[in-house]
Amino acid sequence: MADPAITIRSIPLFSALSREDIAKVLGKLEEVSVPSGATIFSQGDQGDAFYVIQSGAVQVIVEAAAGRREVVAVLGAQDGFGEMALLSGEPRSASVVAIADTSLWRLSRESWNELIEKHPSWLLHFCATISKRLARLDAQYSYGRDAYRSLAENYYASRTREHQQFLRRAALLDWLDAETAGSLLRANDAAGCIRDLQTSQLPLLQSGSDHRLEFHPLFGEFLRGRLAAIEGSAGERELHADISAGYESLAQWPQAIEHALAGENWRRARMLLIEHYGGGAETSANFVKTALDRFPTGFFHGDTALIQLKADAMLALADPQGAYRVYQEALAHQRSHVGVVQYQNMARALYERREYNQAVQCLRSALKILEQDVGEHRGPSLLRQSDGEPGERPFSRQKTRYSPALRLRRIVRKPSLIRWLGGIAGAAIWAYFWFGTPAIGLEPAATKLLGLVCLTLI
Repeated sequence: MADPAITIRSIPLFSALSREDIAKVLGKLEEVSVPSGATIFSQGDQGDAFYVIQSGAVQVIVEAAAGRREVVAVLGAQDGFGEMALLSGEPRSASVVAIADTSLWRLSRESWNELIEKHPSWLLHFCATISKRLARLDAQYSYGRDAYRSLAENYYASRTREHQQFLRRAALLDWLDAETAGSLLRANDAAGCIRDLQTSQLPLLQSGSDHRLEFHPLFGEFLRGRLAAIEGSAGERELHADISAGYESLAQWPQAIEHALAGENWRRARMLLIEHYGGGAETSANFVKTALDRFPTGFFHGDTALIQLKADAMLALADPQGAYRVYQEALAHQRSHVGVVQYQNMARALYERREYNQAVQCLRSALKILEQDVGEHRGPSLLRQSDGEPGERPFSRQKTRYSPALRLRRIVRKPSLIRWLGGIAGAAIWAYFWFGTPAIGLEPAATKLLGLVCLTLI
């Protein structure tokens, strides 16, 4: 068995410590035995200890967001792992699993802090060591990228022009399925091109979520660079539009929306979102919120339907404060309106009392008033939009002379005046129930809620 002191000193993090200091570290180590197949820690766990392998072996696994698991390293006796936990305590960036019966030395973060309190000068050496290690890894990564790019260029150059075009355009797809890719990209030999990729000895493909094939990230990056250079940004947007239409025909709505957004086809993306995700279901709320965040600010704040959709998504995610902010930001981009300002003031008062859902309902009513008022001139869904954003031209009227009696009848019949008078009446009824709390057989809280309901209805 190797001398523990020699093993600890062979680890870069502790290489500059004296024998006396190494002995202090050894005094804080605890021995841990791990059976084969056991997980020592998982990606995302809080970093709480550093480990040194005494005997056995482990593998380091990185889990990607799409569900992929990639083994990035295999470590054996006298190797250490998890040292960043001692310096930062950040969540683990990878999982470590024993692939044989393994004996470990464990140094907890608490024990490490005790050592540092007594020997603060150690930190200078550790920071220098980590800095050198990061610089070395960055150089290795850059060299690896250059080497991979050379391999990708050689493979790409060896393909026919038809296959090159397919590869460039397929780089925009999430995964590679011969039938689907051929249909979306109108490629005659998609199956043959994918078969060549699979039989190549180069790491051009990888297995993604649900065991679907996808390009290796570096190969996909290379192909998208070629696509931009050859077909330009306008051609890329048109290709996204074609792919979006293809996904629509397959009733794959998330992919259709993603490509409509990538192609900056905001109106098409809007239509698909409202038509297929207008229910505010919790399962799709994250997708809806993320998609709406990609719309241009002027376009989003000029469309009531999108504002309502995002607020509904925030409510489905149990975030009424987020929904409140959505409405407030949208209303801030519109011209002031007496009825809207009243609702905003009431919403602000409710928000300060942490009655978030009621505040959201007030702002929802304010937006509806504004939509109805602007809708008389522009249509049912478009509010005022900033210059340069998609929208319609302001409504213009021709001046006409009316007799005094006719003018009076037109003023009384104006829907906007009726809404204004109704808003005053609603506010008065709400104030009566909210602040007066008359004895009508209801609890005070229920009486206040009744006033809010009356205000909203009127």
